[in-house]
Amino acid sequence: MGINRVLWSGLALLFFAALPDASHAQRKRRKSERNQPVVQETYVAPVQEEVETVPLAQVIDSIKDLSDATKVPVGLKALFLLPFREDRIPFRDSLVIDSLYSPTIPIDTLRFIDTLGLVRQIELRRDMQTALEMYYGIQYAIDSAATHQIYVEPRFVDTQLSPGLVTDFAQTDTVGSDLVMGPISPRVARQYLLYRKDKSTPVFVPFMQAQPDIEGTVYYGSTVATQMRQKMLSYALSQYRGERVFLVADSDQEEARTSVKEVFEEAFDVPLINDLAIEQLPEFRDSIVDSLIPNWAFLETNQSGLAASVVSILNGINAEPVKSMRLFTTTPSVVYFNDQVNPVHLSNLIFAYPEVYGRPTDTFVQGFKKKFGFNPSITTTRAFDLTLDAIFRVMVKRRKADADSVFVHSKQRYAGSEIDYETADGLSFQNVAYRLKWVRNLNFIDLDSTIAPELFKPWPEIPDTWLADRLLAIEKMRFPERFDEDGKRIEEEESQEDY
Repeated sequence: MGINRVLWSGLALLFFAALPDASHAQRKRRKSERNQPVVQETYVAPVQEEVETVPLAQVIDSIKDLSDATKVPVGLKALFLLPFREDRIPFRDSLVIDSLYSPTIPIDTLRFIDTLGLVRQIELRRDMQTALEMYYGIQYAIDSAATHQIYVEPRFVDTQLSPGLVTDFAQTDTVGSDLVMGPISPRVARQYLLYRKDKSTPVFVPFMQAQPDIEGTVYYGSTVATQMRQKMLSYALSQYRGERVFLVADSDQEEARTSVKEVFEEAFDVPLINDLAIEQLPEFRDSIVDSLIPNWAFLETNQSGLAASVVSILNGINAEPVKSMRLFTTTPSVVYFNDQVNPVHLSNLIFAYPEVYGRPTDTFVQGFKKKFGFNPSITTTRAFDLTLDAIFRVMVKRRKADADSVFVHSKQRYAGSEIDYETADGLSFQNVAYRLKWVRNLNFIDLDSTIAPELFKPWPEIPDTWLADRLLAIEKMRFPERFDEDGKRIEEEESQEDY
């Protein structure tokens, strides 16, 4: 599920208006009034009437002190800080003839967006993709809340992934808001949290963990990685029966590498080439991977290219008649759910992973596609969940002074994830919701730790002649000239000495 090229083209025409350069002078017209461009900070899609509301109604009814709140219209003001990167929009200059003054002197006019260049930029830049995917999730959450008379007035600001720009905005922004969501970059979000004027307005940072020196009401949406990692390693240890363990981790996953090594000291650290592919792949596949006992692999990465490559290689190894492979990860990531990774391969490897947010429900996908015309991505679904949850928390807080004890400590299930905040220091709250899941029979389901590993990855029966067979296989690989086409040994003729 992703946003295709057609979507990027349409979004380029709708979202990014032709923004004139502030320093670009316009020549005044004497005889006729010319249409002046309107500089819009952000395009906001119009609210459509038909919105899937059944799941939303179920959520509202399950929250104490909120089920009757939607009977009276309520208005909220929300600020969303996303890296739309308007500074990266490619323009093409346009020259026209000023017929009023001279038929031969060309003058500069408005710069027009290079639509094809913009589409290429969006396809290459992850920050722009994430911002646009989150925008659709936020807009759908706002439209869904409006069907229950909760009207949110959004204000979108482009952070441009610039800590300095966000710092200046935080110090000069005078528009009041009932809630703030973003920035999505932890580095940029930290600057906003440190320098914002109003510390009482709740700020929901979706991809950041609790910081000890941050003041004010902050909801940290990213679950602490160490908790999920230890839980997954505990599960793997309970399933361990002496399998051969491999560790594939890129350079950004040193903490995960250390944690796996502490539990499985004998794990073989597979070398990588520039964090892109396995080094000396033929040797790894043919000589290092065991053909007698089952093999395990821990893949720790957030890079989609490396994940797709390793999953494909491990699936090929698992398909060999005498080899068995199972895949784990202790790092929550969405790279396993993009188009590059084949879900059939994950199912064959019985892939086990921790999940903070994942694939949306079928009901949500149907409602979203009916409204926008395409399937939502996992990031879009997460934005929907976080926005809806933030709206509800502000609503509860407004209705009841001691609302923290009512809603903050209750886990809520939305379209693609669970959200459960626990108090960190009285004002800050840390999301602690996550799940252990696996892929079995092409289904992404909750992991069942009660199932013995022998039921789905049984050990092969080892014959009494396994050592001789192993030595013979090694000899055939190293000295193929000693064997004929049928694999039989070529008898060496004894040389006779002349006396």
